[in-house]
Amino acid sequence: MKSSYSTIALLWALPFTQPAFAQEPANDAAGIDEIIVTAQRRVERLIDVPITINRLDSADITSRRITTMQDLSFAVPELINVVTGMAQNRAMLRGIGDGGGNFPQVGIYLDEVAADGPLGRPLDVRVLDIERIEVLNGPQGTLYGQGSLGGTVRFLTRNPVIGETSLTAGADVSSTKDGALSQRFTGITNVPVNSKVALRVSGTYENFGGWIDAPTAGRKNINDGELFDARIKGLIKVTETLSLTPMVQVHRNDVGSLNNGENADGNLILPPFAPDAVQSAKNDHELYSLTANWDLGGVELLAVGSAFRNLSRGAFYSPFAGMGRFLRFDNHDKAQSAEMRLTSGNVDRWHWAFGGLYRHGDFSSINTLYLMGPANGTTANSVNIPNIATIKSDSWSAYANTSFDLTDRLEIGGGLRYFTDKEKAPAAAQADKRFDSVDPRIHLSYKLEEGWNIFASVAKGFRSGGFNVVNPALPPSFGPEKLWSYEIGTKFRALDGLLNGEVAGFVSRYNDMQVSTIANSVGLGYTGNVGRAHIKGLDWSLELRPVDGFALGASGALLDTEIVSVAPRSAYAEGDRLNYIPKSNLAFFIESSTDFAADLTGRLRADYNRRGASRFSQRTANLTAAGERLDLVNVSAALDWEKYSVGVYVDNLLNERGEIFPNPVNFATRAVPRTLGVKGTASF
Repeated sequence: MKSSYSTIALLWALPFTQPAFAQEPANDAAGIDEIIVTAQRRVERLIDVPITINRLDSADITSRRITTMQDLSFAVPELINVVTGMAQNRAMLRGIGDGGGNFPQVGIYLDEVAADGPLGRPLDVRVLDIERIEVLNGPQGTLYGQGSLGGTVRFLTRNPVIGETSLTAGADVSSTKDGALSQRFTGITNVPVNSKVALRVSGTYENFGGWIDAPTAGRKNINDGELFDARIKGLIKVTETLSLTPMVQVHRNDVGSLNNGENADGNLILPPFAPDAVQSAKNDHELYSLTANWDLGGVELLAVGSAFRNLSRGAFYSPFAGMGRFLRFDNHDKAQSAEMRLTSGNVDRWHWAFGGLYRHGDFSSINTLYLMGPANGTTANSVNIPNIATIKSDSWSAYANTSFDLTDRLEIGGGLRYFTDKEKAPAAAQADKRFDSVDPRIHLSYKLEEGWNIFASVAKGFRSGGFNVVNPALPPSFGPEKLWSYEIGTKFRALDGLLNGEVAGFVSRYNDMQVSTIANSVGLGYTGNVGRAHIKGLDWSLELRPVDGFALGASGALLDTEIVSVAPRSAYAEGDRLNYIPKSNLAFFIESSTDFAADLTGRLRADYNRRGASRFSQRTANLTAAGERLDLVNVSAALDWEKYSVGVYVDNLLNERGEIFPNPVNFATRAVPRTLGVKGTASF
């Protein structure tokens, strides 16, 4: 490793009656495979969970070629992901996620570990050896804490299997329009050590060729790079009822340039005063965790300790207000956490879970303006203007969640979390602050038929306040923000499982919003509580399988967001839409498979994703930007023969090159150009 970081907590816990990340689906009375999730920290049928969930299993992930959070955001209409630099992803769900504040508004979890750091800097989780992804819409504070104001994204990795030896190897070679060749190699192996211990090792290496040119520097494909990602996960059966699962993940990513800043022609135009100044970047992280599962006989105990280190460093060019600016970023994030939880089994009519969580975060960011001059000029000034932000947080929470089957059809439930967060003041002129919240959730679920449920819920979300840079022109701190969300929906499974779907409508009241604001008098940014917003929306998904080997489906999200009141010096005006949030997103797919012989199967799939146009407003600096609608089409074909598979694909068939999100300072991220690829896997 280029650096080392080793802090890990040793804890004890126990397994669910069924494994927390079950790989085998349950069967209903008709013998049809049911879709299983663990969104409420216990194994349940998806149709029985009274919240809206987008679930993608390993087959979905493979057929859609999802490898990053950005890929996932196009597959899930409710999810928006704004990429602002190396390992700087800001996830948004159901309209929640505008910039500002210290902490994220959408939780990111890898198994039982929170993989989110400060706002916009989660771990760059790559979709490697993932059993399934669960995207939970709406506030999830009761079970997942303050980082889940808008929802939670869960990446659930595959567990080692004792007594089984397996190896899967894959290779992917692709060519991007106006770019260079890229290669990806992946290996996954399950190794039994003895009758009580097994290891699962997965890794990927990517050599991506890039597609952005810097003509003034005489360089092509400057956003090329190399990525290495590896995970080692163990399973130790201490006894028949006690198991330990250690995990280590290592991530290395080095690029010649960020993917930001290209124009519509795919070029990064550098200023005359620095025509050769292409800027590189890197991101490294390590994550360590130890999970213990202990079956106490009808009650399950789970405990997990984790620690991570996340480094992102680099620079970029961005013109603003007629000036060319080079900025350097240097982010160092560390966090340690420990959680313990007791959960009831799935046998009785009463289900419950309660536990506690401690987390320490130490996050540091230094953004330095080091070169500036007229954007069209030949000379510039070397400057040293750092913007230093440090966050030191110690948070504790205790939570409980329960549900009770009043009848065979009617379930009532609710949850409560008490949360307290102590943040250390970054400057001597400021005093430490403490933020407390009690966040409830109540739900009702009624089973009209065995395959048809309706549900309603009310939930509260919360996010801590924090500090701004010490300056007389800026408020020294900002307060917490709160969200109340009201949802009603239905999930159904009809025609013996041939038709599946869910529809949910919701209304959210978003108060004391934390938003990044620019103070023109001093040219500095700060976080302010800008006012209130109302959000109304509709989520839906349908999937039809009329015959064996053929399926089609559609999903979408409609959102109406409006600022209804503003504070003085607000970044918004009344009537504005929330930044980055389209009014509608849609996704459609069609897939088929045909058996040509006993061991030979052919597969075809096409996906169409429409991302609606969004807007950006920063009223204090008179900055606005209008986004573009994106229409992305991906197609693929594959042949599976025994333990081998080979396929071809075209991503972004129409070569859509619009901006993924609106940006007023020429720092756009655009859709990756049309990419043609060949991939193959072999399993032993």
